[in-house]
Amino acid sequence: AKLNALYGCNKKVFITPNVLPDAKVGERYSNYSSPTLTAHGLSGDISWSIINGKLPSGLNIDKEIITCPAIACVVGQPCPVCNTKSDKARIYGTPTTAGTYTFTVQATNGAQTATQTYTLRVLPKDGNNQAPVISGVSGPTTLKVGETGMWTVRASDPNNETLRYWVWWGDERSGPLTNIGDSTSPVYAQTSTFTHIYNEPGNYSPRFLVLNDTKYSAETSLTVNVVSQTQPAITVTSPNGGEVWTTYDTQNISWNWPNAKRTDKVDLWLDREFNCPTGSECPLLYPVSYPAPIVLDKNIAARASYNWIVATDIINNLIPAGQYRVRVCQAGAQTVCDSSDQPFTITVPRF
Repeated sequence: AKLNALYGCNKKVFITPNVLPDAKVGERYSNYSSPTLTAHGLSGDISWSIINGKLPSGLNIDKEIITCPAIACVVGQPCPVCNTKSDKARIYGTPTTAGTYTFTVQATNGAQTATQTYTLRVLPKDGNNQAPVISGVSGPTTLKVGETGMWTVRASDPNNETLRYWVWWGDERSGPLTNIGDSTSPVYAQTSTFTHIYNEPGNYSPRFLVLNDTKYSAETSLTVNVVSQTQPAITVTSPNGGEVWTTYDTQNISWNWPNAKRTDKVDLWLDREFNCPTGSECPLLYPVSYPAPIVLDKNIAARASYNWIVATDIINNLIPAGQYRVRVCQAGAQTVCDSSDQPFTITVPRF
């Protein structure tokens, strides 16, 4: 379903691709940088046009021209026919003005029509734009679990563009960088303050990323040591990192809770592990929604262990393959918890 939505496969007629690459002022947007637009489901003589918005100054759209080679005819047989009709078009030219442009492309053969709306970003020439400047960052070097930390970032933009702040706290397991928000002050030298609470001990290096309107960025980070106020009451022993478990196999989830009473219960959770290469802009330019923690089961005897049918949740929904950590919490409260030290892997069986 996601692929259908991405490529327009649920439509009878549609145009691909869904996204256009960036252009740059003064550089030709040609066959080497611009993709071919294809009208799927249309045949015959297709005309292309812009019906809403406008192309960046210096760019045009036109259908692909097919030139027929010389055709040799065989005596007594019909001559081959060269089909000069194409379902493709290109956006081409040299943009002259930086900015972000939204427009709708239409392809029609007179009987059927397909449309696709694009947002095309034209970047300025090198040297016409600069990255934001981070002049200072401050924050705690030590925190206790559950304690609120405060970080201050001072940034400015040489081009007087709007600044957007993103932060990766380092304890995310189910999502990408968090968008803190846009600057709204007309003063482009500004001090921004952010807060966060860490719920597990460890050494963290929160990353602060500042972007301007043209996606130039600057990044900084600090290291903070988060210590336990008390030793965790619960300790996950399996899976604790590195295991490879196959969907629908039965595996044992185990933990220690030395001071648990006979009446104590635990809830079992599964957290998706999220990995993005250091410095990658993938969560910035192409944000993805990641699932919330998955409930495996609830109100399990605290002194027991749990035989889990791998990759099934509390109501037997199938969980996708990937990397995860098990989290065991005191029933009804997510403040007394422990998680796998490292992720383990769920795989699908091979037949």
